[in-house]
Amino acid sequence: MGSRRSFLKKSLLGISGLSIMQNYTKGNNSNQNQNKPNLLFIVTDDLNDWVGELGGHPQAHTPNIDELMKRGVSFTNAYSNNPICAPSRASFLTGLYPHTSGYFGYKQNQAGNQFRNFDKLKNAQTMMEHFYDNGYNVYGTGKVFHSRSSKRGVWKGHDDREHFGILDTFGPVAWDGSHKRGNMDYEMGLAHPQMLRDKNESLSYSKSFASLANIPEYPSDPDKNIPGYKGWVCFGEPFKYENEQNRDKMPDELNVEYAREILNAEHERPFFLTVGFNRPHTPLHAPDKYFKKFSLDEIKMPKIKEDDLSDVAGPLGKPTKLWNNSGRKHYKFLTEHPEPDMLKKWVRAYLANVAFIDDQIGKLLDTLRDSEHNNNTIVILTSDHGYHLGEKEWVFKSTPWEESARIPLVIDTPDLENRGAEVSHPVSLIDLYPTMIDLCDLPENPNAKAENPAYEGYRNQIPLDGYSLAPFLSNPNRNDWEGPDVALTSVASDTKLEPGEPGDPEDQFYTVRSERYRYILCPNGEEELYDHKNDPYEWNNLANDTNYSGIKRKLNRKLKSLVFQD
Repeated sequence: MGSRRSFLKKSLLGISGLSIMQNYTKGNNSNQNQNKPNLLFIVTDDLNDWVGELGGHPQAHTPNIDELMKRGVSFTNAYSNNPICAPSRASFLTGLYPHTSGYFGYKQNQAGNQFRNFDKLKNAQTMMEHFYDNGYNVYGTGKVFHSRSSKRGVWKGHDDREHFGILDTFGPVAWDGSHKRGNMDYEMGLAHPQMLRDKNESLSYSKSFASLANIPEYPSDPDKNIPGYKGWVCFGEPFKYENEQNRDKMPDELNVEYAREILNAEHERPFFLTVGFNRPHTPLHAPDKYFKKFSLDEIKMPKIKEDDLSDVAGPLGKPTKLWNNSGRKHYKFLTEHPEPDMLKKWVRAYLANVAFIDDQIGKLLDTLRDSEHNNNTIVILTSDHGYHLGEKEWVFKSTPWEESARIPLVIDTPDLENRGAEVSHPVSLIDLYPTMIDLCDLPENPNAKAENPAYEGYRNQIPLDGYSLAPFLSNPNRNDWEGPDVALTSVASDTKLEPGEPGDPEDQFYTVRSERYRYILCPNGEEELYDHKNDPYEWNNLANDTNYSGIKRKLNRKLKSLVFQD
């Protein structure tokens, strides 16, 4: 606990009470930037449309996100470009589609698969670097990039120091006292013992839900050289929990503390602050009060069709053809578990974690509104992708269906005229970077050849793939947007690749979402088509219905024009 707290203390003391970077003149002239808006960018992990205003689940408790949606402009048909953590984040943080970079997420956690190891991403300017190069002080905390090491060097103020708060972790997690796996939460972490089907089972921390009040205990096992442990661990250290009033703070709560210090500080240059929340990513561990919001007896389950896989495309019905079949395995684990109602309990835990993260977002927004920066700060909130909770016999992400691809997306600017407006035009995360550039009046092509000789060879000269969403802020119903009229999502296949080797676009799964239809194309040519006007749960695949042949052909052409435009 000591090192975690001392780290936070050092981070905060370096900011609080200071006029940040006030005397440093590197980069653009500070006078030219004094009137530029600040940017608060909030990124959640695995948050699907279970947000009150989006209507994804009737019991979703998200009053703070709902309030932001009433203040800002909401994009109700917003989608991830790749519904798995690493490629999604690499894509929207660099502004390049996965098919542009070749990074689709095959074995995303394999050594050597950090996004900078891919040739077209090696010298891509992240949005943080672009803002820094144009006079902004750049701060971050929590899970923003998928890998800790790939974020080095992008969180800079104009004193050239690193300005990053709390390292990302999915703790607190259960532990058996053994360091045989390693010393970090993702190495040490185990599922809460309540998840085990027998005493000899070992489950990853990611397959776990529990209230923090349900303190885990693993008994010792001398035969396996396991000392045993009672309690939680976080950041590789003991996590104190006596009760709700006497406990250590969760990583996302620490993220809020760091971010609030930034928001309360004086700034002579505009700032770009990214807050990356870990939840509701698994493990679904949260303070007890959030579990108590939802009575298990009253939980409403997602609408799940019993034979929903009977008409899907062949490769999507066989999980080995997706790069990661964790979703179907976990669905079976929960539904076949000897303990009753495990899927229902998982749904409850997800709702609890969504409510927890909504509270953290509320604390951030309250701090901003009470600060001197409220009238000059843009707020953007989104998620890296969605999440299935049993639909299509899947509990995970990484599919081309609605639950996995759809995300919340809200933009609130100080001078917004259409507060509370909704945009139904399909958009995606690829549009975030150009939108930020537009709203903050930065150079449009971050990867263009730099005028400064010191930057030679630093930029890949690839234009951004997305389009600014700013026109929708002035006219949410406009029909003359320059971007496409479908949102594109890719899902990696199981085509084997070496670490850092780009995937062939022709080998992947794709889907496009128009306002009414979802069209899916598998690498073997099989298709799916869903009419969301009459089939919002994607239960009836119309790909072989001749009445929809024209629509299918049209969407196929749109998809291929985006992916195979060269």
